[in-house]
Amino acid sequence: MDGEREVYLEMLGPVSKGKVVRGASKRIVIGRSRMADVRVDHPTVSRSHALLYHSGEEGGWILEDRGSANGTAVDGVMVTRALLAGGERVRVGDVEMRFLGDHKGQSRRSYGLTILLLLILAAGIGLLTLNLLGVLFD
Repeated sequence: MDGEREVYLEMLGPVSKGKVVRGASKRIVIGRSRMADVRVDHPTVSRSHALLYHSGEEGGWILEDRGSANGTAVDGVMVTRALLAGGERVRVGDVEMRFLGDHKGQSRRSYGLTILLLLILAAGIGLLTLNLLGVLFD
């Protein structure tokens, strides 16, 4: 495990919908307990429901279920352990959130999509320019 890190989660519902919460620690506990780093006050969430930590060896954030009564899911699939990159939908009990990783506003996956869209736009403009030049010089 690496040193202390910050991680952000966007609450999707039913608790605090739209709110972005931050956890900062070497090991971030998600749960209902007042001692949890990311507190989720909902009856389907265990006191110490899941654990998040960054692994340099595995190249990202690891989410582990801590033997919770209602389970942990990533993108609709129940997991005991999962590697997260950013943008995944995480469910603890009946509470959904989006894992934003180290970035408060936009996930790494969203950055990739933005870059892809800009490249497609640039290619389209380039083709349009070539067509216009071809018409002008014919």
